[in-house]
Parts: sequence; structure tokens; C-alpha cells
Amino acid sequence: MKKRKTSHVKKKKKKIEVHVEELSLIERAMGEKNMALTAYSHPDGKQYTRKAFEMWMTLPDQFKGTPERITALLGINDPILLELLKYPTMQSFAEEFGVIPQTLSRWRGEMESGADFLTDVKKQMRKLTRNVIGSLYRKMLEDGDAARVMAWMKIVEDWREQLGIEHSGDIGEGLTDEEKKAIDHLIAKNTAS
Repeated sequence: MKKRKTSHVKKKKKKIEVHVEELSLIERAMGEKNMALTAYSHPDGKQYTRKAFEMWMTLPDQFKGTPERITALLGINDPILLELLKYPTMQSFAEEFGVIPQTLSRWRGEMESGADFLTDVKKQMRKLTRNVIGSLYRKMLEDGDAARVMAWMKIVEDWREQLGIEHSGDIGEGLTDEEKKAIDHLIAKNTAS
């Protein structure tokens, strides 16, 4: 019987390469955590942390610190937003991302004074509009109140109220005959349509 030669091949350890493009904003910001940053450092020192903070600032305060099961009910399912909502305060954000609170305060001031901040807030909230419409619809069916029906018609059907002037028909003193005729003409025109 012939002996088989067995060869033992040494397996090389595979290097796992992670490309920066594949990392989420949160992962990039966490990578910056150990970078030294003081309140007077250059603002680009932690660019991903700053971007994460900008996103955190656009989130409603009442959602921050909310358990994930509740945010799921609210329709928030973006993984980055869910991660950011875990931090209820600037202090907790600062601790988690390794930034001193003074830096966050400075960044906050710069963001709030910038022209794009309100636009960014609106952009984040627009993602939740469908949930608001769904809730409006559900409550409208349950309660059937006029305010919700009007809101639905305005939002979904582009309905706009028309302004009208109501009066008793008594034009009153102080108008000339010509002014009275002009008003009578307007009344007749508006009531005919």
C-alpha cells in the first residue's frame, strides 16, 4: 500500500481591508473619538463627528433618548438616526463621541446661525410626513371632526379655502349712489357663481 503524501498548506491570515467609503457616518465619527480636540481646535479636526452632531441637532428633542421600539412605532427606521437618537443630551453625545461640551456648544452656535440649519431640520422631518398623514387619516376616521377633514383636504387634495365677505345687505350711510351700485354689482357677481 502506497502512502499518500499529505501536504500541509499554511493558511495565510487574510487581511481584512475596510474602505472608508463603506463606513457609516457614525462609524467614521467613532473612529475620530480618540483624536485630541479642545474647544479652540480647528473645526475640521473631527469632521465626521461634527456632521453627526449636525444630524443630531436636527432631530426633535422629544425623540432623543426614546427606546428603539418606540421610534419604530414613530416610523423612524434609518440606522444612523436610530443611533443618534440614543443620546438624549449634548453631554451624552459628547461623552460617546469623545468631544468636550464646549466644542459642541460652539458647533451648535455656528450651526444655528447658519442659513442651512432650518432647511436641514425640514429635510429630516419630511421623512416623517407620511406617518403624520397616516395618523391624521386614522384619527379623522375615528373622530370625523371638521378640523382633521379640512387638514386632509388641504394636504392631500390641495384644497384652499376661499375668502368671502358676508354682510347683512345694509350698506349703511356715507356711501355715494355710485359706490352702492358697485357693491351691489360685486354682491350679485359673487352670489351668481
